[in-house]
Amino acid sequence: MLNVTIAACECLRSRLLKADVNFDLALRFKRRKNGWKLRLDSKRPDDTCVTHKGRDVLLMSAKVAKATDSLTLDAKNVDIGTGLMLRRNAP
Repeated sequence: MLNVTIAACECLRSRLLKADVNFDLALRFKRRKNGWKLRLDSKRPDDTCVTHKGRDVLLMSAKVAKATDSLTLDAKNVDIGTGLMLRRNAP
């Protein structure tokens, strides 16, 4: 499964709070032709879920969880705020 740092969890939670969405929505990590994307979605029964401070912040299907096993989602400060970055785990 995708490794998600505390900094990334904080960034995801902040995005959800700024979007002022219902508590039952979270960001879904999904593969697209041009890379990985996040979109708002509801939790599905077979989802893997990352929870931070009592709120689901990230959702993944079992297929995505397996495909991201060697990756880490992290956050870093950039000129316009905090950005998410995806990197390979060290061997």
